[in-house]
Amino acid sequence: MSFDATKNYKQFEILKELKGMAPATFRKHFRSDKNFPKPIFDTPRKKVWDGRALVYYFDKKSGR
Repeated sequence: MSFDATKNYKQFEILKELKGMAPATFRKHFRSDKNFPKPIFDTPRKKVWDGRALVYYFDKKSGR
C-alpha cells in the first residue's frame, strides 16, 4: 500500500489501495478506530481524506 502524501483520497480509492477490501471491513477495522484520520471534506455522499494523514496513520499502524 502506497498512499501519496500530496493527494486527497475518496473512500473507493482508499479501498483500491488496500487491495480491494470490502467497505464493511474498512468500516469495521479502520473507520471505527478512534485514531483514523477524519475526512477533510465530509458530506453524506462524498468523503475525502488527506493523503498525508493516511500515510501517517498507516505507517504508524504498521510500526514504521
